[in-house]
Amino acid sequence: MSAERQTFSKDWEQFSIIRTDAHKQITEHAHTNIETEYLLIVTQTCDLVESDLNKEPFFEVIPLNPTNKKTIDSNVGSTKSTRLLQIEITLKQESVIYELNMHQRFWVNHGVLARIVLIDSIPYEDKHETRSLIKQWFINRYTRAAKPDQFDKYFSINTTYKYNMHQYEENKQKVKIPNINAKLSHITKMMKPAKALAYVLDQMTYVNNIYIMIDPYSEIEEGEDYYINLLITSPAREHSEGIIIWKERDKPNLIELFKETKGIILDNTPQYESDSEVTLGDLKKYIRYNYDFLSYKSVDHVNPDK
Repeated sequence: MSAERQTFSKDWEQFSIIRTDAHKQITEHAHTNIETEYLLIVTQTCDLVESDLNKEPFFEVIPLNPTNKKTIDSNVGSTKSTRLLQIEITLKQESVIYELNMHQRFWVNHGVLARIVLIDSIPYEDKHETRSLIKQWFINRYTRAAKPDQFDKYFSINTTYKYNMHQYEENKQKVKIPNINAKLSHITKMMKPAKALAYVLDQMTYVNNIYIMIDPYSEIEEGEDYYINLLITSPAREHSEGIIIWKERDKPNLIELFKETKGIILDNTPQYESDSEVTLGDLKKYIRYNYDFLSYKSVDHVNPDK
């Protein structure tokens, strides 16, 4: 293959925005009809400015589909869905909520980059942390760990939480009740365990990930039980603050949650560790529980595995 080299402006970077009609070759490799005005470059910056086109013959883009929404839809925001993502971007001094569709991504010949102009880039810091959000969206697309179907059935279908608000009002002044049902009642009177877990995790101020060990890690018959261990990790610099809240509120909530989940038995006291203390060996038998798609604020949610 003959050597092809091209020098690109250092202004180009991941999450740069270009016009769809900036060059006739831009949509040459698109597999769907592209009708949007703008495209978002998702290729990493180091590959985008690579001058050797034999090493990096293409860069990847995704259409920015404008919506008429005033707020981001909770079911397709914050990486809840691995197919759709809504983000807010300001272009031409106008803030618009755009929707990204994972299936609309396509390649563009790398040499085209030298013949078009940069419209804008997503800021490094904005109120929605948009760059980090998009990166996590891509990560979730390819790193979701599969769980046994029967486990998901137990956790998402069979059990709901019912709460008697009157009983809570009578007792809350007498004793501090770390009851998950009491907290959940402010969201909904009936909630599936998966949503309950999403709510608990959202309340945990200092949490990065939740890891779960499932035994047996296989399909079982209806009526049999799974035994689970839970490991929650926190940002290292915030662990000392988080451990206090963990002991007083979050650990009791998790224990209470799994007391009511039929078919799933909590086999240990949930552990809360700093990221800096957890090793690959510790995580060998765990899977990361992907709760990102769950919306505790809504009765409906988008499951990326369905």
